[in-house]
Amino acid sequence: MSEVLGELHLDALEATGAIDCGAEEELYRRVGQQTAGELLALRWSAADALVEATCEQCQRRMKSLGHRSKRVRTLCGTVKLGRRVYYCQECGETKIPLDERLGIGGTGITPGLSRVVCRSALELPYRQSQLLLSDTLGFEPCSTREIERIADQHGNRIEQMRSKGQLSPASLANQKDHYCMAIDAGMIPGLPNPDSHRLDWHDVKLAVVFDPKKIAEPFYIAGREDAEKFGKRLWTELESRRIYQDRFRLVLGDGAPWIWNLVEMHLPGVPQLLDFYHAAEHLYKTASNIWPESKALEWWHRRLGQL
Repeated sequence: MSEVLGELHLDALEATGAIDCGAEEELYRRVGQQTAGELLALRWSAADALVEATCEQCQRRMKSLGHRSKRVRTLCGTVKLGRRVYYCQECGETKIPLDERLGIGGTGITPGLSRVVCRSALELPYRQSQLLLSDTLGFEPCSTREIERIADQHGNRIEQMRSKGQLSPASLANQKDHYCMAIDAGMIPGLPNPDSHRLDWHDVKLAVVFDPKKIAEPFYIAGREDAEKFGKRLWTELESRRIYQDRFRLVLGDGAPWIWNLVEMHLPGVPQLLDFYHAAEHLYKTASNIWPESKALEWWHRRLGQL
């Protein structure tokens, strides 16, 4: 890599005047990325020795088809990777050991790049995530559809690990702590539907469990699912932390029946509190149905003062 960078023939910088350091940084970054990608491809291909591959279906020895090239996207850009391919004439199955070893089977993106894509997708909508990654990495790592697919795959993998108890248990709450919980739902935009060309919107349930004394850190539970599944997710998380109904002071909600139904089912006896905004909204509707407008506003403001 040092040799490649040393071969760049650039004019010497003048002793005075402005230096376009941004352009120079970008040049060296691109050359460095390209060289690093080529070195990675050579290193990985060199580790792909000829082996006796066995078919997982019939357990017969598979035939070597020689090397086949594949374009793989990495943190250093797209590289051309040669891999040995094996074929079972009995079952028609294909096996590529190097893809399995690198974790790129069925995809053309390395785990390192997938991790960065997922981290970005946690913070931003898919389109903005793609633009940010393209700007910071210096190349377009994948499309918005691929970002959605990668994020979904990792999310499903985490769900499976949680259901099998393969993830580290959540930190246990202090037995003296008492909590409050707020539950709500919201709509989040997905990607445009390829048929209707309109945004697909998704209903997301969300709960935050917090310490009113602000000593313990709050934690969140969220799911793009119906109320019943979300209730199970909520209870599983609380149970893993050993936080039961006797530890809750109240549950805050907007008055939606599904919220109070979940509280009655999983946290019976915990006080339910309607949030101020929706209480005020209901009071205004009440006032406007009983009084003329001028008197309704006066009555409503007095009631808000009482709240």
